[in-house]
Amino acid sequence: MLIWLQIALGGALGAMARFALSFLFTHAGTTIFPWTVFSANVIGCFFIGLVSVWLIEQPQWTQYKPLLIVGLLGGFTTFSSFGLDAIALIEAKAWKEAIFFILGTNIAGILAVFVGIQIAR
Repeated sequence: MLIWLQIALGGALGAMARFALSFLFTHAGTTIFPWTVFSANVIGCFFIGLVSVWLIEQPQWTQYKPLLIVGLLGGFTTFSSFGLDAIALIEAKAWKEAIFFILGTNIAGILAVFVGIQIAR
């Protein structure tokens, strides 16, 4: 039962962090490009790399994996929204934005995981 509570708490915190990020972008100005989703995915990928290595190297904290990785980072990252926003850009025929969004999110996300792992090591 403790694992489920960790996931629920982490998920709630991650979702609130994502909402805070969307609030920042909403008040910074509007564009067609989905900066909130892009930023959440890259930031989340960076931290999942960092936290995963930290949990391996600090085994006394392993019991917090459900809280941190599944809950917090799972609630923060937004790959489900990624698909929806990609389709919206494609349907709007915003081809340059769609290509940059799809390729940029994936390349920057994978690079962020790598950088997080390197920093953690």
